Amino acid sequence: MVAPAFADIDGDGDFDIMSGDYYGNFTYYENTGTAASPAFAASVANPFNLSNLGYGGRNTPTFGDLDNDGDFDMMVGSNLGTGMPYDYSQGNIYYYENIGDANNPDFDAPVMNALGITIPSITYTYGPYTYTYGLADQSDPTLVDIDNDGDLDMYVGNGEYYGDIYFYENTGDASNPAFALPLVAASIGSYALTPDFADIDNDGDFDMFNGEIEGNIYFSENIGTNVAPVFAAEIQNAFTDLQDIGYYANIEFVDLDDDGDLDLLVGELYSAFYYFEQCTAPLAPTDDTPSGDLTICSSETTTLMAGGLGTLGWYDAASGGNYLGNGSSFTTGVLSSDMTYYVQDSTCVEGPRTAIDVTVNPLPDNGTSLSGITLSADLTGATYQWVVCPGYTNASGTSTSQNYTPSVDGDYAVIVTNLGCSDTSTCTTISGVGLEQYEPLTNFNVYPNPTEGNFTLDLGQNFDQVTVLVSNSLGQIVLNNSYNEQQLINIQLNDETGIYFVEVLTSEGLRSKVKLVVK
Repeated sequence: MVAPAFADIDGDGDFDIMSGDYYGNFTYYENTGTAASPAFAASVANPFNLSNLGYGGRNTPTFGDLDNDGDFDMMVGSNLGTGMPYDYSQGNIYYYENIGDANNPDFDAPVMNALGITIPSITYTYGPYTYTYGLADQSDPTLVDIDNDGDLDMYVGNGEYYGDIYFYENTGDASNPAFALPLVAASIGSYALTPDFADIDNDGDFDMFNGEIEGNIYFSENIGTNVAPVFAAEIQNAFTDLQDIGYYANIEFVDLDDDGDLDLLVGELYSAFYYFEQCTAPLAPTDDTPSGDLTICSSETTTLMAGGLGTLGWYDAASGGNYLGNGSSFTTGVLSSDMTYYVQDSTCVEGPRTAIDVTVNPLPDNGTSLSGITLSADLTGATYQWVVCPGYTNASGTSTSQNYTPSVDGDYAVIVTNLGCSDTSTCTTISGVGLEQYEPLTNFNVYPNPTEGNFTLDLGQNFDQVTVLVSNSLGQIVLNNSYNEQQLINIQLNDETGIYFVEVLTSEGLRSKVKLVVK
């Protein structure tokens, strides 16, 4: 069995553990973490000049500054008697004064039943022998200022079938304790009782808890005051999960994570420690997502934000559902329709979930139609920006209306914006812009057509200057050359096979355009 007790033994601001055991040893676990995030080092046996109290002692330590000198002294319950074979006055209590200081503990030799402590017992005679039988067998003390008078009183549990808890009032003072004769403070109806005190209902007084041999934990509410305690009838396993810990449940309350409430450590018969963090269901997280990120366009993602005190988890359902991730932010996948996500604070226990709605607007219709050389966007009532392909730079002229007529040949598209969402149309080739200003060439011929890439333009006569433009089926210019005083112009086209358009413009104002097949 192990019997833990908490105290800041080395004065570094966090709680360390000192534990007793059946064999009479003291085992020390230094907290090498912090007050809020404890981490316990490997165990050290019988430190600070402590020594084994005796086999079978079942020593149970508790701490308090009994002499008001600023460091922790230790009281230890034990099963050891003063003599055998006819002395059964087990249940003695040993006082270990800390003769070091708050940072460097050094425990003096133990004194049995010091400071006026009397062990309750009965004495009877059988034949020639007189027997003294202790009624506080396997004593387990705990120190607490139960009457709020500034000094430490003591309660002692026992291992007998009587199930009594003994109260020792400190009738001395904070520096010079003196314990009155014991009174029965409670009768639990079990044995191997291990009392401890905690203001579990936060009403300003100490309530009583008791572990016992079967592993149950009994709760007795203080229905009196902090100066005149009155304990209600005990309730077995009154709190969720605090039940059936294991044989010889030895309990110790402490705020181990520095969060303002009391947690519980329980030792048991087979030397295991069980830690129970006191949990209050956290509040629902707040939705901290900027409003602009709650409405997006189809095929986009967005990042949601939430606030809470602890660990936040993201889900796709109001309860149950799929776990999506954790943290104060969550980035969705690509969305095509409205979606609701749920965020939950699961610090210690799961709290309520907060719904966060994402509105997904569809992409606008980006279709276009062509009439002559005028392009029109199919969707009415939207915002438009006509652009030149393939760089998608803004087109010249009036390019923000539903209809657009370019001033030069080229490839054009429109960016349509509606409900905050934009989409770009496919590119459309516009050719023949301004042809009505030119007269066609007569006797103009291109040969061979089809061609394998090498072809001749026959203009029918010489011109002072001629500009030749060759564009592919996508409207992209692949050749733009000027020639002087030529009737026959030979051109080698190195592009891929396909359909091309050959356009000729002369300085005399003549213009013609023919289709060329490259195979």
